[in-house]
Amino acid sequence: MIDYFVRHPVAANLLMVLFTVLGIAVITGIERETFPEFAADSARITVPYPGASAGDVDEEICAPIESALSGTKGLKKLSCLSVEGRAVATAELEENGEFIQFFNDVSSAVSGISDFPDAAETASVEIANRTDLVALVAISGLSGKDGLVAYADELSDRLLGLEGVASATVSGIADRELKVDFDSQALRRFGLSSTDLVNAIEARSFQQP
Repeated sequence: MIDYFVRHPVAANLLMVLFTVLGIAVITGIERETFPEFAADSARITVPYPGASAGDVDEEICAPIESALSGTKGLKKLSCLSVEGRAVATAELEENGEFIQFFNDVSSAVSGISDFPDAAETASVEIANRTDLVALVAISGLSGKDGLVAYADELSDRLLGLEGVASATVSGIADRELKVDFDSQALRRFGLSSTDLVNAIEARSFQQP
């Protein structure tokens, strides 16, 4: 084929022009969107369970939800995330299903669950909206961590006030830390070591749901 086009340069030029015309025609027909439209296909069920461990949440919240939704028409996939004090389940609709009817069926099934623990709060069912990351904003130059946190929170509130903004979160700020200094001579007088001091602090520093 190479020999043919070497001997017939006009054919090679015509083929190149044809490819160029076809490429331009295809490009003009390609749909391009910065934020494509999409149809909702998932419902999110949230059940707060204050003070409960992740294991208790899975057994007493997720299991009843999975049992209640197992026969829902159009259900493609059901997942339930259990963490301390909360369960979040996501029910996904099969392709080309009727979402409004699916959402109503999920809401009815969840409201019909009667074996949730007494300590569990009322379940909420909402459309699982998808969000796209639009921008990351870095903030620096402010004096002091408190000033940085205050400005970041204020900026987050202002961004949330803009039309079309679903969420704005503040991250990257280190948690507060405490520095403990001790007098080694005083420790020796009381027959203590630095390890004893660390153990005493750790014994009084814990998290509880």
